[in-house]
Amino acid sequence: MSDQIEKAHALADGELSGAEKAEALQAVASDPNFAAEHEWAILFKSQLSDKLPPVHNEETWQICLRRFDAIDKTKKTEYFVNRYAWAFCLIFLVGIFSAAGLNWKGMSRPLGNESVAGLFNDLTPFKFTGSNDAIDNVRREVGRAPQLSTNVARIKQVASGMIDGRRAGRLTLDDGHGSILLFVVEGASAFEGLDIVDSGYRCGSMNDLQAVSWTDTGYLLILVGPRNVAELKSLAGEIRSAR
Repeated sequence: MSDQIEKAHALADGELSGAEKAEALQAVASDPNFAAEHEWAILFKSQLSDKLPPVHNEETWQICLRRFDAIDKTKKTEYFVNRYAWAFCLIFLVGIFSAAGLNWKGMSRPLGNESVAGLFNDLTPFKFTGSNDAIDNVRREVGRAPQLSTNVARIKQVASGMIDGRRAGRLTLDDGHGSILLFVVEGASAFEGLDIVDSGYRCGSMNDLQAVSWTDTGYLLILVGPRNVAELKSLAGEIRSAR
């Protein structure tokens, strides 16, 4: 029902006053369609009065009024939601991306000692054709980890999997003096066993081997092997030189 029809019926029912009533009366005088609708409303109201005797039931009337109010509120709510749906969607998306950004920047939590066995034993090896292929595969498996130099040592084995609910990769390297392990873990800020901070690295022991760790673009990297801390830091610097 249009606003004009509603206004014509409201005038016939005596529901208008003041400026609204004056405007409706002016429409009756100047708009034939409005006048016809108003006349029909008066006739309809008269017919109802003649055919239907009044029923005085206050309780039923109040129930009807509450129902009318509920319908009116529903219409207003639907209008508001339809009009601003795009804004609600935008707020929702901003919330999602903000939470994701905070999670990425904050790197949720450290990697616990209970994850050591999984890093060494539970990751699954996969085939590769060369050093560059191995690095690319590891980065892809753990979600585009930082670029690593392939000139440090020969890559003997590559493995990947999930550790503590996070994607992880392991590269077994040989620099001519024995094997070294490089772990790459998504979304971790530190490893609990490496508590000594030295020149931007966290140092300590891991599975009875010396280890150094650092973070880069949301990833924790841990270099472990039969070396002293100075040698591991030097190797870590070469690995990071690809950035």
